[in-house]
Amino acid sequence: MDVVVSPYHLTSREPAAMVSLLLADRVVTLMPAPTRTMRADDLRDAAYALPRYLKFVESWRWSQALWECGAIVSQRGGLDPIDEVRRVWEDLAAGAWPELSLLMRAGLFDDERGYLDAVAGDVLKGGPDPGICIPVSAGLDRFAAGCGLLSARSAAVSVAQKAEERMGRRLFAFSVPVLSQAPGELMSDVRADAEEMLGELRESIDAACEQGCAADGGTDGDADGGASDVAGLECSRRVSEAAGRVSGGLADLLACAVEASDRRETRTVLATATVTGVALPVNAVLCSSSHAASALIGTRSSRGDEPRAALPVADPLAGRLVAGLVVKLVGSPVTGGRR
Repeated sequence: MDVVVSPYHLTSREPAAMVSLLLADRVVTLMPAPTRTMRADDLRDAAYALPRYLKFVESWRWSQALWECGAIVSQRGGLDPIDEVRRVWEDLAAGAWPELSLLMRAGLFDDERGYLDAVAGDVLKGGPDPGICIPVSAGLDRFAAGCGLLSARSAAVSVAQKAEERMGRRLFAFSVPVLSQAPGELMSDVRADAEEMLGELRESIDAACEQGCAADGGTDGDADGGASDVAGLECSRRVSEAAGRVSGGLADLLACAVEASDRRETRTVLATATVTGVALPVNAVLCSSSHAASALIGTRSSRGDEPRAALPVADPLAGRLVAGLVVKLVGSPVTGGRR
């Protein structure tokens, strides 16, 4: 079970990132980095010239152990998420989604250093620039759908997120203990200790997401649709039962890990999160952001939910669904270590 996690969530150790790092076999993220055409000397020069990029790299230092053990990677099968992010940005800049075109940063990918500085700066600030965070989020969903991966996301808060939530079809839901704000070394140890324990849950989540994204939902009285519904319910039941079987042992493991961890890491807390699996249109981020932008600027879309293509190029992912894991922290975290 591999999960795509936004660099925004990874930077601030959001619940979506921490739950994914606990449950997934691997986490795939977007690493803002120079393209292959940039030499090592260019990267070194860029690092010295771009303080925001250096600060961004430093903000990921907590996750170093997870990169080293292969729990976090920036590619899957030789494919890099940046290619889908670039494609989304190019489509938006060309007018494929008119309501969003005005929000795009002109020439974002024209200059290596400008791209690194802009993306790193926005990730550090948590995504206030829609000209960057929308292409990143939409591109990551496309990457996940194309590679058959799951896409982690936070519970809906903004207008766009709530609109996106309404587009999803629920596949399953369960609660799970999680370490909030844990350092990478601790997460790496916990992952190793929980590997055997989490096997059944990972397999059931994968199966439910595969079934949910393959099903078309059918229509009333449609035999195939009814069979799909039954299969979906069975998959949901298996996820819930697997989560229930692992919950107690996992909570004990995490509590012991916090207690035995470096006492100087006072931010590590034991918490509970809800995880909801949803099947979403691969362009859900663009649809919801477009509607939110329309409401903000007081315009009305002339084309409904689908983009007006800027170029007559077939999209290989058109009509595809992406499996999302919506993560929400609940209750009061239990603090570990000394204060």
